Amino acid sequence: RRPSRRSNLLVAAAAGLYFAWSFVPVWYLGPGGTAAGVTLPPVALNAWGGTTGPAALLAILAVAWVGARAGRELLRPGRVVSVDSALAVAALVLTVAGIIFPREGPLGAAAPTWGLAVGAVLALAWGFSAVLARREGAGTDLGHS
Repeated sequence: RRPSRRSNLLVAAAAGLYFAWSFVPVWYLGPGGTAAGVTLPPVALNAWGGTTGPAALLAILAVAWVGARAGRELLRPGRVVSVDSALAVAALVLTVAGIIFPREGPLGAAAPTWGLAVGAVLALAWGFSAVLARREGAGTDLGHS
C-alpha cells in the first residue's frame, strides 16, 4: 500500500515548520564588541548561516518533494518516500552539527541558543513523520526490481 495522505501531510508540515522557524532570529547569539570604534550589542541570529543554513534548504526541498508527488500514482512509493527520510536525517545531522560548529556572528563565533533546540525538535518530528511514511510505503515495492 502507498503512504497515506496524512503521512505525506505530516512530512510536509514538519519540514515547512522547520523552514519557517529557520527565519526566526533565536538560533544563535552573536557576541557584542567594538568594531571601527563603535560599540555593538550582542545580536540574535537565525538559522541562515553555518550548518543550519543547508538544513533549512533541505526543508523547503522536502516540502517541494511532497508537493510534486501529491495526487500521483507512484510505481514504487517505498523508494520515493525514502527520499523524505534521507532529507530529514540530513537536516537533523546538520542541525545538531550547529551545536558543535556554531555559525559566525558579526564579531565572532555565535553561541547556540534555545532556538536551535527547537529546530532540532522540529527536525526530529520531520524525521519521525518521514519514517512513518516510509513504513507505510515499505510493502509497496515488493515484486518490483
